[in-house]
Parts: sequence; structure tokens; C-alpha cells
Amino acid sequence: MKCREPKGAFYAFPDVSAHYGRKFGGKKVEGSVAFCETMLEQAEVAAIPGAAFGADSFVRFSYAVGMDTIRRGMNGSASFLRDGCFRKPESQSG
Repeated sequence: MKCREPKGAFYAFPDVSAHYGRKFGGKKVEGSVAFCETMLEQAEVAAIPGAAFGADSFVRFSYAVGMDTIRRGMNGSASFLRDGCFRKPESQSG
């Protein structure tokens, strides 16, 4: 995922098109709408499709949230992109 440093905004707009054509959780992704839908379903990470802004190669992430939420989103996104699906942490029994 490539992204320019945001200038005065509270969102990032990375290029995710390198992942188009991949399968995530068995679903082939061919554009920003499908990418965002699949990432939400598989990794529970929300993003806005770049197609809404005339830039289908990109997605928009807001970081107007707390650091814990940002960390969870970044970890979920990384796992989603690396593994093609999201691996939730196993529940700990005590």
C-alpha cells in the first residue's frame, strides 16, 4: 500500500490498486468498492472507496479517532493484505 503524507487533513488516501485481482477470503477484488467491502467483511476495517472521489485506485482512511482504534485498524489492514484474510486473535481462557 502506497500513501503520500497527508497535508492538513485527518485522512489518508493510499493507492491499493496493487492488490486488485487478488482473492481475499475467497472473494476476488477488482476495484476500490470491492476492496473496501471485502476489508470490512474480512478484517472489520472501514474505508471509503476512492471511486467515490473519481480515483478508483485509492481508498480513504480517516484517522480522526483514538490511537487504539488506529492501531487496531492498521494491524487488521496489515494482516488482511499480508494473509489475504484477517486472522482474529485466539481468545484467551483464564
